[in-house]
Amino acid sequence: MSEIPIDDVTVKVMKEAYETAKKHTKTSDDTIFVAGAFLNVARLLYVEAMGEDNAMHFMKNIVEYTTNVEKPTLH
Repeated sequence: MSEIPIDDVTVKVMKEAYETAKKHTKTSDDTIFVAGAFLNVARLLYVEAMGEDNAMHFMKNIVEYTTNVEKPTLH
């Protein structure tokens, strides 16, 4: 395995994903569909890494946090 710190990998993947998104989007509707695709990929990766139940709980917490900023449940 590579000796690259995870922060460097994260930055690289995010830059590549953003460049890919920009290359494939022309309208705001395109952007929404690409963002949805990224969310689905993230969900699949979380399920693969954490298991279905933990990933589902984690994703629900993210949604809760984004819709209830004053009293988020972070655990």
